Amino acid sequence: MEINIKGLVIGETRLGDNKKFIRVLTEEYGCISVVAYGASSNKSKNFASARPFTLSSFNLTKKRDSYTLKEGAVIKSFFALGTDPKSLALASYIVSVAGFVSAQGEDSGELLSLTLNTLYVLSEIKKSPELIKAAFELKCAAVIGFAPALLACAKCSCDISHGGYFYVYEGECACEECKSRIEKAEYELVYKISPSVIAAMRYIVFSDIKKVFSFTVPDDEMETLSEISEKFLAARTENSFPALKVYKSL
Repeated sequence: MEINIKGLVIGETRLGDNKKFIRVLTEEYGCISVVAYGASSNKSKNFASARPFTLSSFNLTKKRDSYTLKEGAVIKSFFALGTDPKSLALASYIVSVAGFVSAQGEDSGELLSLTLNTLYVLSEIKKSPELIKAAFELKCAAVIGFAPALLACAKCSCDISHGGYFYVYEGECACEECKSRIEKAEYELVYKISPSVIAAMRYIVFSDIKKVFSFTVPDDEMETLSEISEKFLAARTENSFPALKVYKSL
């Protein structure tokens, strides 16, 4: 059976000089592995469309759960991210997260849209890498069904717009008065959050994917937002990503 799909190449595994597997994040089929014969050679008609960080339209042959590339055409390439080591490391982290949380056969439209928008902002919009990273992490958690509870104190339901505390593993907030009355496990991570940080977190979680990076945080509070988003996503995925370690080392 032949199918035509649009997808983002998020990884590749080369097998000799004439064959490679590419991992493609698609809207309809989730993350799939595709055999691409000859695509490792720059002389191949499919060379450009099968490179990592490339959004392409693909004509595939599908047999059961196996996919083989017949022909591809580039829609948008983010390959230029490779010219900057830090941007490349962050992009690699982003697509590795997307690939991990997306399973074959599942609808991944929102996740694909978020990943593409993140790569676009990273490559073409002047935004802080830390802001991009934090927004992607928190929004990704929300997209896959783990949105944190940010509207009120989990104990007394009072408004916490003025600030409070965020419990990473519980994914909920507490006001100043209730913090000491909430019993949590010893390994719980708790962050004090300012009005600016809680406003940013709410914006990320509740905004449209195309507008998710349109916010600001004071420079001295960016670190807190970044740590919360990173730890929260890690707790939900229960996974560590080598690309994140590379990014943080640069």
